[in-house]
Amino acid sequence: MVQKPSPKEELETTICQIIPLMRQAVDLSLALRKEGENSYVTESWEEFLGEFLRYIKVRGTEQGENLLKDISMGKVLSPR
Repeated sequence: MVQKPSPKEELETTICQIIPLMRQAVDLSLALRKEGENSYVTESWEEFLGEFLRYIKVRGTEQGENLLKDISMGKVLSPR
């Protein structure tokens, strides 16, 4: 019998699947900017980040949670 992954395992797996796609999006964005597609890249990232952050805010409000409350931007943006 196959055991269902725990919510922690599901979160880790989901995030691990997203990271390569995000890296690909960054690399494609940089290539497009070199081709002069700056406004397209900017609009695409604004749309994505807006949708992502709005979803976090809406779902957090629905659940009575603020997912961004404890996140340190210093840690997020520091080199690893």
